[in-house]
Amino acid sequence: MSKLTGQLNLLGLLLINLLLLVAFYFQFAQHELPCPLCLLQRVALSAIAVALAANVLLGDKPGHYGMMLLAAAAGFLVAGRQVLLHIAPGDAGFGPPILGLHFYTWAALAFFGVFIGCALLLMLCQQTRSFDQQAPARLAPLAKAGIALTLLLLLGNALSVFLECGLAACGESPVRYLLLN
Repeated sequence: MSKLTGQLNLLGLLLINLLLLVAFYFQFAQHELPCPLCLLQRVALSAIAVALAANVLLGDKPGHYGMMLLAAAAGFLVAGRQVLLHIAPGDAGFGPPILGLHFYTWAALAFFGVFIGCALLLMLCQQTRSFDQQAPARLAPLAKAGIALTLLLLLGNALSVFLECGLAACGESPVRYLLLN
């Protein structure tokens, strides 16, 4: 893995983690429970984070980029569906807007950004022969922190979904945690 691709993968990981942290902020500080489509977008963001963490930890691999592209495609479709559900004039949308756009709109833009980022990284990996290089022997402290945060966010999302939905399918517009009543 080249130093540049490693740094770009780490930057991507930190940005995806930031998106998930913002989602948690709205869920817990603003008491905005995520809808089922929001949860699916979180799954896609989490899959992208896992692929980025794998690149940081194990080195650039085409399979990791493939996982990112598949997760970005799934996430973009789900976010796009949610955008189209709320595009009608007078529809307030789901949840509060952030800088004028709802979180699902930001998510659609982020998933599109992942497509672009993956394409650029794949070209860069080809150019630098990064796929042929070994992963770094030691991880930088920021890389360790990014991977640890990813694992915490994965665990937090799993626990949150379990508390919100239990083992059944999630309700359409949740207003309370199913298992906390």
